[in-house]
This record gives sequence, C-alpha cells and structure tokens, in this order.
Amino acid sequence: LPVFEPGPYGPDRCKEMPEHTPAISEWDEQDKERPWVCEHRWPGIPGMIKFRKLTGGSWSRGDLTPRHADESGHVAFSIGVDAFAALNRNGRNWRSQMGVDTPWDLVGVNTGLPEGVYCNLAEMSLDDLAAHRCPTGRPNVTVNLVVGPDGVALS
Repeated sequence: LPVFEPGPYGPDRCKEMPEHTPAISEWDEQDKERPWVCEHRWPGIPGMIKFRKLTGGSWSRGDLTPRHADESGHVAFSIGVDAFAALNRNGRNWRSQMGVDTPWDLVGVNTGLPEGVYCNLAEMSLDDLAAHRCPTGRPNVTVNLVVGPDGVALS
C-alpha cells in the first residue's frame, strides 16, 4: 500500500522530521512504532519537487543563466524565465562549528524573471502546495521575492 493510505501502513507509520542534519542514528532507531522515513512529507521537499516539475524542460535546453556569484558563498541563477534559484553557502556547520547564520538580502540581484511576486518553493509544505499559497516562512528566510519590471529583486 502507498504510505498515504490510512490503515496499518499509512502516514502514522512515518517518522517525524529529524531536528538535525544529517540525522543521527538515535533518531532512526528510537521510534519502532514509526519505522518509515517519509521525506516527501518534510517541509521544503514538496516545493522542490514542484520546482523540478516547473523547470524540467528548461534544464535540457541550456536555459541556465548565471546571475550572481561572490566570495561570501552566494550563487544565483535563472532557468529561462521560469525560475530563479539563490543559494547561500553561509551557515553554521553543526559539525565543524564554523560559519555564521546570516541571511542573504537579494535586493538588487537581477533574477531574469518577469515582474511579479514569487514564492520560495524550498520553504513550501504539502499544505502550502494544496492551498496554492506561498509559505509563511521562518525568521531570516525569504519567502516572497518581489521582482521589478527590469527583473531586479526589490525585496
């Protein structure tokens, strides 16, 4: 049976999302009542699947355009006029204890997107997708990106 069907093999058999990454062995071993790891239900995964579906054909056409890169670990690229990705390598590494948790302000970055307001798909949950809404977000996480008529991020 698929994991989403009710019954003895349904979603109540899925583990909670781990609090640390990578997951520690205790997380995997501690809950014998819920042995399944159901990553597709974790926040962010549904949105990234949607991102892949929205951009599937664009990758193969070579529509990847670099938009920004710097020595602070920031990289951004657009995929045609369908999508924009901004990756922030900054962050505190839990293992080495190196780095800092600082958000990246995208204001002024050319996204290559048409004017509008865009959702951060990496923050979307199953509920957000089902309701066709942008996520509400967490502190220091951009959930909506406002793009001006010239393709530059305004907020």
